[in-house]
Amino acid sequence: MTDSDNPLWQPSAQRIADANLSAFIARYRPGADYAQLYDWSVAQPAAFWQAVWAFCGIVHHAPARAVLEDADRMPGARWFAGATLNFAENLLRWRD
Repeated sequence: MTDSDNPLWQPSAQRIADANLSAFIARYRPGADYAQLYDWSVAQPAAFWQAVWAFCGIVHHAPARAVLEDADRMPGARWFAGATLNFAENLLRWRD
């Protein structure tokens, strides 16, 4: 292995444990690794993105009638059709 094959940076075990992605996996796919999470997102996109919506605590004013409509029409599928939200409200609610 050459120096160019080594990662420039790698997070500590504590940083990985504290990551939002680790919390998401623990809640929705306990024991899964990144590859398994990816596989779930591809195999069941509606379930995956519903979990992301819930995990992120998206503030909405009207709920979606469906997470994914016309999934077989890519492009052309509709995500969270019918949901209404204020982007600024969601983007500015955290100080980070």
